[in-house]
Amino acid sequence: HLLSIDQVASQLKTNIERGLTEDEAKQRLDKLGLNELKKTGGVKIWKILLRHTFGFMNIVLLAALVIAFAVQEWIDGAVIGFIILVNVVIGFVQEFRSENSMQKLKSLQETTSTVIRDGRVVEIKSKFLAVGDLIELNEGDHIPADCRVVYSAQLSCLESILTGESEPIKKNPQTIVPKPLPDYNVLGDRFNMVFGGTVITKGKGKAIVTCTGMNTELGAIAQSLNKSNDSKFKNAIVKFFAPSGSRLQKRMGLLGIVLVFAGLICTGLVLLGVYIHGTIPIIPDGLKIGVSTAVAVIPEGLAPVLTLTMTMGVLKMAKNNAIVRRLDAIESLGNITDICTDKTGTLTEGKMSVREVYLSDESELSVVKTVSPPSANHEPQRSVTELINDRGVVVNIDSNQLLTIFLTISSLCNGANIVKTNEKENQEKPNPNQNKKATEEEFVGDPTEIALLSLSTCYGLSKEKLIQDSSFTFHEEFPFDSTLKRMTVLYKKNGHEFILTKGALEQTLPLCSYMCSNSDNISILSEISEQDAEKIKYQAEGMAMKGLRVLSLAFRQNASFETITQREDAERQLTFVGLVGIQDPPRGGVHEAIKLCQHANLTVRVITGDHKITAKAIAHECGVIEADDEDLVMNASTFDSMSDHELRLLPDLPRVISRCTPGTKERMIEALHARKKYVAMTGDGVNDCSSIKAADVGIAMGITGSDVTKEVADIVLTDDDFSTIVIAIKEGRHMFESIRKFTIHLLSGNVSQTILLVVTALSGLQVPLNSIQILWLNLVTGTGPSFGLGKEKVRNDIMAPGFNSGMFTFETISDILAYGIVMGMLGMANFLLATMVWGRPLIEAQSLTFVTATCLLLLHAYTCRHLRKPFFEDGFYECWVLHLFVFLGLVSTIATLYIPWVNSNIFHQVPLNNPIDWVFVLFAGLLLVIFSEVYKGIKR
Repeated sequence: HLLSIDQVASQLKTNIERGLTEDEAKQRLDKLGLNELKKTGGVKIWKILLRHTFGFMNIVLLAALVIAFAVQEWIDGAVIGFIILVNVVIGFVQEFRSENSMQKLKSLQETTSTVIRDGRVVEIKSKFLAVGDLIELNEGDHIPADCRVVYSAQLSCLESILTGESEPIKKNPQTIVPKPLPDYNVLGDRFNMVFGGTVITKGKGKAIVTCTGMNTELGAIAQSLNKSNDSKFKNAIVKFFAPSGSRLQKRMGLLGIVLVFAGLICTGLVLLGVYIHGTIPIIPDGLKIGVSTAVAVIPEGLAPVLTLTMTMGVLKMAKNNAIVRRLDAIESLGNITDICTDKTGTLTEGKMSVREVYLSDESELSVVKTVSPPSANHEPQRSVTELINDRGVVVNIDSNQLLTIFLTISSLCNGANIVKTNEKENQEKPNPNQNKKATEEEFVGDPTEIALLSLSTCYGLSKEKLIQDSSFTFHEEFPFDSTLKRMTVLYKKNGHEFILTKGALEQTLPLCSYMCSNSDNISILSEISEQDAEKIKYQAEGMAMKGLRVLSLAFRQNASFETITQREDAERQLTFVGLVGIQDPPRGGVHEAIKLCQHANLTVRVITGDHKITAKAIAHECGVIEADDEDLVMNASTFDSMSDHELRLLPDLPRVISRCTPGTKERMIEALHARKKYVAMTGDGVNDCSSIKAADVGIAMGITGSDVTKEVADIVLTDDDFSTIVIAIKEGRHMFESIRKFTIHLLSGNVSQTILLVVTALSGLQVPLNSIQILWLNLVTGTGPSFGLGKEKVRNDIMAPGFNSGMFTFETISDILAYGIVMGMLGMANFLLATMVWGRPLIEAQSLTFVTATCLLLLHAYTCRHLRKPFFEDGFYECWVLHLFVFLGLVSTIATLYIPWVNSNIFHQVPLNNPIDWVFVLFAGLLLVIFSEVYKGIKR
């Protein structure tokens, strides 16, 4: 930072115009290594293992294990130990796979950098940057390494990750004058340096890479952290015991704590009953019954089923092009009432092309594409782009200076570039010989700018050709500003100085004092009258009504760059050149996706920087609004100027807002929150970060989105498609519904078992279920069907209005208690029938109760398929996964009854050889189904 640009380039042996060659870059990578930090941490196997071994729910089982061995119940202890092992393994495997899956999903977002090698702009993965590389920096980019700035156009960088300074730092290439010690080396004062891990918040520039990987400032911090063993140990302890995960996972963790305390209370009640009645000794028999009761309260299968369901759901959403970065979003998706989306690239294809041109001499041109005829030497046919006038005649630029300057502005006042596709494809393994291969040109950059550059290139006026062949020399750039909505560049040519501007008409026309009415000589100018301005606005509105995005182009020649010290000095007394209309058609499937949203009572709102008429046309074409919904379309300036009181008085907030600023999006979110709405907001630029964070679900674009936007978002769309948002909402609702269903299923079983044990103990009756039977019900009988509930197909009515995404709502708690009490009473009835009516031995009564509880829990899985619909509706015959687990649950239960030694020594039960037993089991199941139908009918 104390050296001049030339000294830096000399020391690093690089060219400040053409960068390194591929050979030089490869040699430096071989010598210095890749540009990446040493990976530390990652998935800690021992942490996951300990967490699942000593989880709240497993602590009860471990206590039961200790007591079983203490009273010399060796088989019981072994079975409990085996079930603990199974529970730990299932939870461990699923969390380990989940962690690895999330790491793979994060790798999909690996950053890339735009680098100049051999004088050509290429895009490579940031880890392949070498010291001495010349890179381009744009707004929203993460800085990939420590670099010396060699060119800056309003470049600002947020360095809070290194310095803690919350304000962006302006950067320029000037050499820093050394300061006295100790201040000369302060990081925040190095205005000619940018550092790895920081973010470009505004402007653009170029820089030479000076340090990579662990040699960067960020690498030094990482190195020092690795040496802080004491701090690492303390943090690991805190992190291990602190609650973690999404809101849903934390709620489930809290549920586990509540259930443990409920188990202790129930155990106390059981011991109290044993003490009062005195039919059995408290130690060891009473204590064993108490532990069985505590085990009955705990849904041992809930944690692994929950982890498995969420992992599979996240992976399924990733396959559908929605990467979930925060699991909280799954829960929030079910609550969404409003989707605020951008237009370009989300509702539309994002592949813009010029359709119409209006020049200041009142020429109205249209763009047509034709295919060249086959040639005699069998050269491949190619697409030809031509401009034709209103008489259908192709316009030639050779004698048309006005069209030439129009195309020149389109090319030079442009941030898009042309790259070689073979370099992009071979970036994984840089090859010094790849520049010798045949290459194809590919446009990269903003879709609007690509459309302009593409048209200019078709007429032989590409940026590269204008600079090399026409002697245009770059001087300075005032980059596009989301508030000013325009971009300006300064170029010199043969001693003449040109100011070239493009942007929104309402922002550029007031800066224009002249217009060119003579297409043959752009030096002949006339002042813009009010009538001329109205005619220009009329032409722009006509384009916008066709759904075209309209930009205005202007210039000033023979300007004196010495007098330009700020943007306002350049952007004045411009000459209006013309308008360009660019089309970006709606994506396929967007109209159907919006109709589905409307059916689900989800309101779609388009918040865009486009012209009001353009935004309205696209919104109408996509189905967001009707043609006569004028009151639902508003300009951002009008919306922003309204007070909170005025917004509250509106019957409905605007469905379409045009010419929006980043502040407009935040204002819309605040207004929707004031109406108790839940908002999903899409965005792609750095300026969208605040609105994405303010929304209930922030959604970033994976293709066009900046790295910063992706980091703050909850969900990243890898295809930038609005339809993917609807798919994500649908999948999120399905996942949440599945979790709610199997939670009701499992907890109802726990309630029924707890009722059996507590009521019999307080009544002085014998225990109806032993600990092994309870564990079998919770882990084997209940877990399989619960997994089947999680694997069911998405319901047809999942996007129906009135979806309730609350986990422990009044209805959910009522279902758990109602079904649990009924199943407990039916099990109790069969137990009392066997002991008090038929006079059966306890072991036979326990066997009958166990089979009854098993069949009721299996049947209950079907009643949980839908909380209100009848038993046999909603695809009953298609849920083959659930049918399979119910069948396996029944077969395994029969096996525990009839396999010798297993039934007597492990489960302490006997076969049901009397047919009347099975009759009463089936009768209990029938009563459960009847109760379910009546109960659901009452709820309906």
